[in-house]
Formats: sequence, structure tokens, C-alpha cells
Amino acid sequence: MINNKKEKNICIIQLHSGFLHPILMSLITKLDKDDFNIYVICLKDKNIIYRNPAWKNTFIYRIPGYYGKNIFKFVSSSIKQIFYILKIVTKTRYDFLIGVSIIGLVAASLVGFIFRVKRIYISLELYFSKELKKIPWKIYKFLEKLCNKLTEFTVVQDSWRSRLLIDENKISKSSVIILPNTTIGRAEMKDSSFLHEILRIDLNKKILLHPGHPYLSNILDIFLKHESLLPENWIVVFHIGYKTDVDMRKYKLFNGKKIYFSTKPISYENLGELYASATIGLSLHYNTDRPGGGKNQTYIGYSSGKFNLFLKYGKPVITTNQPTFIQIFKNYCCGVAIKNIFQISNAIENIDEKMNFYRTEAIRFYNDRLDFDNYYENFKNCLT
Repeated sequence: MINNKKEKNICIIQLHSGFLHPILMSLITKLDKDDFNIYVICLKDKNIIYRNPAWKNTFIYRIPGYYGKNIFKFVSSSIKQIFYILKIVTKTRYDFLIGVSIIGLVAASLVGFIFRVKRIYISLELYFSKELKKIPWKIYKFLEKLCNKLTEFTVVQDSWRSRLLIDENKISKSSVIILPNTTIGRAEMKDSSFLHEILRIDLNKKILLHPGHPYLSNILDIFLKHESLLPENWIVVFHIGYKTDVDMRKYKLFNGKKIYFSTKPISYENLGELYASATIGLSLHYNTDRPGGGKNQTYIGYSSGKFNLFLKYGKPVITTNQPTFIQIFKNYCCGVAIKNIFQISNAIENIDEKMNFYRTEAIRFYNDRLDFDNYYENFKNCLT
């Protein structure tokens, strides 16, 4: 068990599926190294089981949970989760409770109120009252605003998102801390044959890598109908993993021509090999009529883990033309923002002509703006 000396005890509550956000993994790793005692409460997920062997003071509790569309199952599951959490937190006296996203924030606020513990909110997605149409989401947003006002600090990923959240949730500017959604360590020029090997791709082929997201079908359909999107000697790999809205039976006939699919989940420790095996990264963020699909996507900025990971290994990135990406590319020529997917071929050719320059700029941007160590001390100081 833990040797409780004078170290601070911190409980992180993350109740959304998918625990392996770079920002969380980096924060836990840094706090653990600095001898904080970290207790993580997250959902059971058979596809995501991870414990960094370097963690000495981190303890993970996995509790059952439901996040489907059935509102009755969701409410029942949420009530049960509160009892699980209360049972866990009564075992230790905490100095801080960290709530991740809205559900984690609400749980941390309730527990913190009962046990008189300070709270911190880590915002991963921005939700805006004017964009929310369904009653459950309006309730979530009301609870977020209420609980956010009662936190000691709020963590966002960059100054764009900071301004938006301050204005939306009416919190003080001095209470906001910036931590980018990145892994630990400086950027490095790295190349890997990881995807070439597991997908049996000719080593001479250049890879445009799309790490995938839940809204992928439309992009795939366009690639299948317009092979000219890719210059000669280029192929595109869609790393889909285990969560997707794509019916793979529809696309299996195209696998292995100019389009490849990587469908096996990649372990956290192999993420670097995955991203380093790209020649160019593809990070597309579309505004859609859904919670978090409006201004949250418009100002995606440093919260895009996919974008950040490509740059960490010196990989230029083709993105959608969000104002955040456009501003980044004005100051650092590490990628190209396109208005529509049919501009991909020109973007690839433009980058390929000056590949070394783009890669150098990717490294420069990451080390200037995304190095986690440059932000961590400010967060740590707020805990003392």
C-alpha cells in the first residue's frame, strides 16, 4: 500500500470511455514522478488497459459504466457510479479532486462538496449553450457551469480555448491553466516502418496517415470515388482502431490498393511508432450539428492530440482550415490547411517539394509551443 508521508493525494475522475488522452497520461506521469500519490477512477474498458511501468505512486480503479443513448440506463449507471466513487474516496484523504470532462467534473464536485476537498476541472471538449438542442445536454451544460464556478482551477489546452471557456462559463481568467494535449518529451525527427510492416506496404510507398475519428464514412467514400486525390507513389492509411461508425464490409474490397485500413488498436507505448510511420499526417476536424461539433471544432487548436503527435515526430500535417490551424501555419510552416478534401493532392505535392523544410518547422513549432514541460510547472505550483 501507499506510504503516506507528506506527499499530496490527488484523485482523478474520468468517466468517459477512452482513458488514454495524452494530456492525462502526461500529467499522471509527471505528478507520479514528483511523488504525488495519484488515484485514478475510470471506466472499465476491455479495449483500453494501460499502466505505465514507471508509475510508482499511481493506483487505478476501474468501475462499470454505461454511455449509450438509453437515458434510463445512463441515469441508473450514473447513480451506481457515484456510490462506487464514494466507496473508493472514503479510503483516503485527498488534497485535490480532478474532474475530467463534464461527467467527471460533476462527480468530483459532488464528492468534493461532501468531503470538503478542492476541485480542478480538466476541459477536453468545449460545449456552448447556444449550440445545444437536446434537454439532456442543456442539463449537462448547466451543471458544468455551476460546478466550474466552484473549482479552484480549470485546465484547457491553449489560449484560444481559454478565452472561449472563460466567456462561456463565466469563470475568472486567473483560475485558468494551460496544458497542451501532448505526450512528454521534446520533438524528434523520427521515421518508422511500423505501418509498412504490419500492413505489408511497399517500403517505397509514401503514407498519408489518417488516425480516424467517429465520423469517417464520408471521407472514405470520397477517397474511394476519386483516386486522383493521391499523387503517384502515395497511399492513404486509415487507422480506425476499435471504435468507428464505418461498416468495414463496405470497404474491404478496396483495402490494399491505394487505400489501406489499420483496424487493430495500437497500444499507448506504440503510438510514436504509428505516427512516425507517416510521411504526412491528415488531421481533419469538421463542424457538425452535434454537441461539441461547432465552435469546439472551429477552435480545435492544441487540443488535437492527433495533430500534436504528428508534429512531435517531425511530420507535416494537412488539416481542415480552422482559424487555429491557419494561424499556426502562418507562424510555423509545418502543414497546409485545406478548404475541402479535393485539395489534398496539391497540398501533398506542395509539402513533398519542401519536405525537409516542413519537417524542421514541425519540430520547431512543437518545441516552442507544445512541449509539456513548458506548462507543467505552472500546474504543479497551483497544487502547493
